Amino acid sequence: MADGTSPPKWCGLAPRRWQAEALPLALNAIRAKERGVVSAIMGAGKSRLQAEIAASGRGRVLVTVPTIALVEQMAATMDERCPGEVGRYYTGAKQADKRITVCCMPSVPTLLADTRWPGPPALWICDEAHRSESRTILDAYGPMSPGAAIAFTATPYRAEDTEELSLWSREVYTYGVADAMRDGVVVPFRQIPWVGADGVPITEAAIALVRGVLGAGPGLVNATDIADAEACATAFCAAGIRAAAVHSRIGHDDVQARIAGLRAGDLDCLVHVNMLSEGVDLPWLRWLCMRRPTKSRVRFCQEVGRVLRSCPGKTEALLLDPMDLLGRFSLSYEAILQGMAAEKGAQPFEAEREAAERASPTGTANAVPASQMDAWRRYLRALYFAALGAGMVEFRTKGSGWRRNMPTPKQLDNVRHALAGLLRDSRVPVEHRRLLTLIGQNASAMLRGDVSDLMSVGFALRDARRAGRDGWALLCAATIEEDK
Repeated sequence: MADGTSPPKWCGLAPRRWQAEALPLALNAIRAKERGVVSAIMGAGKSRLQAEIAASGRGRVLVTVPTIALVEQMAATMDERCPGEVGRYYTGAKQADKRITVCCMPSVPTLLADTRWPGPPALWICDEAHRSESRTILDAYGPMSPGAAIAFTATPYRAEDTEELSLWSREVYTYGVADAMRDGVVVPFRQIPWVGADGVPITEAAIALVRGVLGAGPGLVNATDIADAEACATAFCAAGIRAAAVHSRIGHDDVQARIAGLRAGDLDCLVHVNMLSEGVDLPWLRWLCMRRPTKSRVRFCQEVGRVLRSCPGKTEALLLDPMDLLGRFSLSYEAILQGMAAEKGAQPFEAEREAAERASPTGTANAVPASQMDAWRRYLRALYFAALGAGMVEFRTKGSGWRRNMPTPKQLDNVRHALAGLLRDSRVPVEHRRLLTLIGQNASAMLRGDVSDLMSVGFALRDARRAGRDGWALLCAATIEEDK
C-alpha cells in the first residue's frame, strides 16, 4: 500500500499483486455500469478476485461459468469468502434462493424461469467471457437484465476474427504472460522430443520418454478415448511404470483416489482422456506426455497451459512430445496461457469431449507413429522456445500449416546469410557456435517452420545487441547434446 501498510487479506491469504490492483478498477467499472472485462491468463487466480467482488456489496449476484465442474470449483471459492450465501445451479443442483448463485451457462434460461429466482441480479459476473457469445447467453441477457456486469477471461477476443465480444465494452485490467512469468504464477516449459527411429509405435515411444523423466515428479499421459487409455495404462504397467487410467467410466471417488495416489508418489503417472479441461487445477504436475494426435489447437493449449501452473519447488514443465505437436502448432506462451478462444470451424468443447469419451476399438493413437527429431532441429527448437520464454520474440503468425512446407531458395539463402553473421560474432558461446554450424550443415533439410524460427532468433539477438543487452545470456539454457 502507498502508506506502507499491508493490503487486507482475502480469506486469510494476501492477494497477489495483480489481484489487489485489479479489484478497485473492477469495482469502479461496476459502479459506472461499464460492462468491463478483466483479462488474465489461465491459472492467475481469477476466481478469488471474483469472490472478493461478490463480497464487496450486499446485492444479489449471478455468477456464470461454462461447466458443472467449474460451478463446483467457483462455488467453493465463493463460499469460502461468503459462507452460507452461495448456491449452485445446474441439472443436479438447483439452489436459486441464495444471495450469490453460481450457474452453469447452459442452465441460465432454466434459472431465469425458476419460480424461486427473485428477478434481475444487482451484478452479473461472467467467467470465461468468450463463452458469452453462445446463443444461450446472448438470448438470456435481455431477460436477465443485470444492474451491472463484469467479465473475466483469458482472452477478450474471438480467435476466428478478432472481433470484440459483443456484450462487453472494454478491458479494465490486463494480466499477461510477462506479468505471470515475473510473478512466478507460471513456469517456462521445455520440450522433450522423440530422438529414436521414425515409425516407432507411439505408446512404445511414450514409454521410453516417460522413463527418462520418472525422477522429475508426477505427470500425465493423454489418450484418444477410454479404450486407448486403458490399453496404454496396461502397457505402461507391463513396462514397469506405475500407471492408472482415469476417464468417465471410473467413479468420482476412484478418480480422486488415483489423483491423490499420483500426488503422493504411489503412481508415476495417470493416463487420461480429458482431465485437463476447464475446471481442473493440478499445479503440482511436473510433466505431460502428449501421445494423442490432435488437430485442435484449443484442446492442445488447454492441456499444456494447465501443466505450466506454478507450484512450490517447480521450476519448469516438461512436455514430452513424440509427434512434435509443439512444432506443428507453433504456439507462443501467449496462445497457450490465454487458452485460445474457440477457433473458426472447431466443434464445441462439449461435443469434442463427448466424442473423446466414447470407447473405440481402433487404437487410433498407435496409428500415428513417433516422429524423430534430429539434433540440429532439437537445438533450434530449444533456442526458439527459450527466446519466447525470455520475451525476445514477438509471436505474430496465427496459422501453422505452412510450417511443414519447403522453404524457397531465397529463404534458404537468408538462412545461410544469418548463420554466417552469427558465426562471425565473437560473443557467441562455443557450444552454441558448434550447434549453429550443425544447423548450417543441414540447411537443405530445413522446413519453412525451421527457417522462420531461426530468423526470429537472429532478429531477437540483433535487437538485444542494439539495446545493449546480452541476448545469448538469456538463451543460455537452450543447449542440447548431439545423439551419441
